[in-house]
Amino acid sequence: MPNVVHILDAAIPADALAQLLAIQGAQERIVSLGAAPTRLAGEGKTAKILPAKGLHATRALIHAARDADVLHCWSWPSLPTVVAAAKSLRAKRVVSLPALPTDRAARGALPWAITESGATVTLPTQAARNALLESRLDPNRVRVLPPVASACDPAPATRARVRAELGVPDEAVLLVAPAEMLHHAGHALASWAHAVNRLMHLPCHIWFPGTGAAQRSVRFFAHTTGFDDDVHFTGETYRRDEIEAAADIALFLYEKDLGLTRVAEALAAGLCVLAAPTDDLQEILRHDETAWLVRDTTPQQVAAGLLVLLDHPAQQQRLARAGRDYAQNTFTPAQARDALKKIYALAP
Repeated sequence: MPNVVHILDAAIPADALAQLLAIQGAQERIVSLGAAPTRLAGEGKTAKILPAKGLHATRALIHAARDADVLHCWSWPSLPTVVAAAKSLRAKRVVSLPALPTDRAARGALPWAITESGATVTLPTQAARNALLESRLDPNRVRVLPPVASACDPAPATRARVRAELGVPDEAVLLVAPAEMLHHAGHALASWAHAVNRLMHLPCHIWFPGTGAAQRSVRFFAHTTGFDDDVHFTGETYRRDEIEAAADIALFLYEKDLGLTRVAEALAAGLCVLAAPTDDLQEILRHDETAWLVRDTTPQQVAAGLLVLLDHPAQQQRLARAGRDYAQNTFTPAQARDALKKIYALAP
């Protein structure tokens, strides 16, 4: 592998950070422009902190990455600084996006920004790549870096402890919405589906770990359903392995694509996945084979999809087993590193 320096900032999407931490090579350094994301320390990782922006940031990055062959940017706002430093160092520049931008203006400006930066961009699926190539970008500048899920074997003791801390009975199904709390991430839909099924007296709880820009609105909506005792917000208190050990069904009800690393991790941990039919999710999931895909993201369809899984535990367990086997064979760190090695080699 070439000498790679990974660059991020506090605004890095949680999905992108999870992917970076899963595939980072032992000798590869992480540099943060400005304050590093808080989750980095929670994962036992460190980053060299540099100025956030401007000429001071560029100069500091040139010095910190003076022996680098590749500067790999994981947060779009940091790309201008990365490009400036890479030009001075004559290093290759790569930028990874967890999904195409959800904002129409940002999506429209993306092809121009990629061309101007001279960077190679990676996306998680061929569907996303094809959509971006419709703007007549150079195909050699757009590559697919598939999602990755590091090994996770949930421990029964961890499951019992975390559920006890949350107040979830052994017999209750624990739903989890593990994606970052962003607009279009479907957390309100998840809360709605939980409430509808609770009205049918099905014993299930829902868990919203993590944080995000939409956290306040998600909390407000969830607390209007009348099932506060069965809704759990825990912020960044629990690690990925603890979340996946305690939960039974993972909900990814994206209204727009937002990333696939969390999905791959949930599958690999043996959670049954209920997902929306976005382009990226449909590419990596197979309905009623490795996950249950709802027809659309209307509240009625989402609640009905969840009811299928709650009403049929055997089907839920079958999907969980099949999804785990599929993810553990498909989204391995080794395969992702091989793909990244090729991307680095082909980058101009």
